[in-house]
Amino acid sequence: MLKIDRIENFEEFLKLEPIWNTLLAQSDCDIPFLTFEWFSCWWKAFGLNSDLMLLLIKDEDQTVAIAPLMRKKIKWRWFPVVAISFIANYHSNRCGLIIAKNEKRGIFDLIFKYFKESKCHFDILCFDFIVKDSMTDKVLKEALSANRMKYRATNGDLSPYIQIQGSWDDYKKSMSGNFRHKLNRIKNKFERHGTYEITKFTNDRISEAMQDLAAVSRKTWKFKEKTAIASNAQYMDLYSSIAKIFSKKGWLNIWILKFDNKPISFIFNFVYKNKVYSCKIGFDEEYADFAPSEFLNAVAIKDCFDNKMDEYDWLGENLPFKMRWTSHCRAHIKYRIFQQSVYGKILSSVELFFLPKLRNVFITKLYKRGIKIGLAIGCF
Repeated sequence: MLKIDRIENFEEFLKLEPIWNTLLAQSDCDIPFLTFEWFSCWWKAFGLNSDLMLLLIKDEDQTVAIAPLMRKKIKWRWFPVVAISFIANYHSNRCGLIIAKNEKRGIFDLIFKYFKESKCHFDILCFDFIVKDSMTDKVLKEALSANRMKYRATNGDLSPYIQIQGSWDDYKKSMSGNFRHKLNRIKNKFERHGTYEITKFTNDRISEAMQDLAAVSRKTWKFKEKTAIASNAQYMDLYSSIAKIFSKKGWLNIWILKFDNKPISFIFNFVYKNKVYSCKIGFDEEYADFAPSEFLNAVAIKDCFDNKMDEYDWLGENLPFKMRWTSHCRAHIKYRIFQQSVYGKILSSVELFFLPKLRNVFITKLYKRGIKIGLAIGCF
């Protein structure tokens, strides 16, 4: 019979290290963003204003699933709410439950029942970064239907990825001629205008790599948007800690491109279970005409073919620069699930009824206005 143990403090979480990654290896979602190491670094960087609410699903004394959850007060739409979510944010890219592959019972049914019986206070469940049709997605959908809960599911990112098959030369031939010529022009431009050096950091000189990375990060457009690694101390703490721990495990590649001995571009990649995850990429805007990121991307992707990796996962959105390399994308989905309380019913009414009505009214008005303008200028 399944039961739930709840972990509410970080010291108790640290004791789970011996079992965490063993269970993860038995799941269908064995990725770096669900490792014990990732969560420990993430919580140190971002967990200060949240309550840890880690659920261990056990069969007798054996842990068969882990729900990495936290609780936090947030603003949702216009309302103050208490939200339970995955231990994740913008930097996580992907999350979900860790469920043993042979565990077919209703994990989320049990979690919802636990919330009810333990009188766990929340207004909304915010589950983001779920891979569509993953085990987490499937068991969540089944539980939502069985428990007749009010929820809204919306599409998340479409994340491009490259299937590493065959040789680099064969892969290059599959690209458009224009793109191949562009890559050659970029390389030639670097060679004509100075000297360049590309270094791949794995487990040595990580501090040096992070210093160069931070220097470039401060020169990127993302720094202005406050989403770059060097944007604030929390982000730097997260990636510096991750770099230190992951490098010791052989899970890290940091690529630095220097031009005339100045770092101008970086790629921060995870290497995990024979797949490469492109977590962060950036370049000094002063050198935008040189397309340094495109140049460095080509080197990092070629390295995957040379080392016979299985996949190069871009993560994040399907931005144009990524789609030049592949036509494959991995879909994600996010859920907003409402508590079956008076306040929860108000929130669900706003999300599921009033907002769609407002959108329809707004779109109708825009459509009618467009027709009127078209008639006025003689388009119709």
